[in-house]
Amino acid sequence: MANEIIPDSSPNPESALGYDGTDFRTLKVDAAGHTQVDILTAAADSGLATQTTLASILTELGEKLETGQLSFEDVTKYLNVAVRVSVLPLGAATSAKQDTMITLLQVIDDLEGALASAGIDQLAVKGQDQLFSYKAQVLIHATMTATAATMILTTDPVPSGEVWVITSASVRNVSRAVPAGDIGIKLDGDTYYWLISGSTTGASFYISFSGHMYLEAGNRVAFYVTGCTVDDTLEMSVNGYKMTKES
Repeated sequence: MANEIIPDSSPNPESALGYDGTDFRTLKVDAAGHTQVDILTAAADSGLATQTTLASILTELGEKLETGQLSFEDVTKYLNVAVRVSVLPLGAATSAKQDTMITLLQVIDDLEGALASAGIDQLAVKGQDQLFSYKAQVLIHATMTATAATMILTTDPVPSGEVWVITSASVRNVSRAVPAGDIGIKLDGDTYYWLISGSTTGASFYISFSGHMYLEAGNRVAFYVTGCTVDDTLEMSVNGYKMTKES
């Protein structure tokens, strides 16, 4: 028959056969019965590394390890790479410039420590004594009953550490006219500094001050009222603001 293949020798019928183009041959297996395959030739891909290429890479790695260009840390086994030459982008700081910056920053840090140790690390801007800042409003309105023909009315003293700026103050006798009256500052003791004098033509008219009156600790706003009758109703009003020294 035309397609009939006649081997030179007949194999054991229990063996697997392979045809080599001329004759049948028994396929080789290992002790576990797995087929053994020997690859004698293979078409290599154009991008695959050849044995020669791998040997060249191995040689180059060995040279770099010997010269210290490549090294491995003992514990982590990370690859250490020593950069011999690097192209920095435009404007990048070199190691020398970074060292200069570190030196200058250390000078600033040392200066700050020296100023702090001397207690002069805060900027203080001073005038004659020190700048003042607004604390609160002064708004006082009080009523009292006359016990004599001449009365002196005062506010509470300015607390320590404060300065009061009084911009307006007024006094009146609700019951009758005031023939003469004064507004000013009571200093320590019984010392008065009168700023304005006036009189009224009828009951409930005010004697008023408008401007700037500066009171230090212990000072009071004072009102001097004449022409009173016992049990007359007297009223005083004070407006301004409190200031404290900047710390």
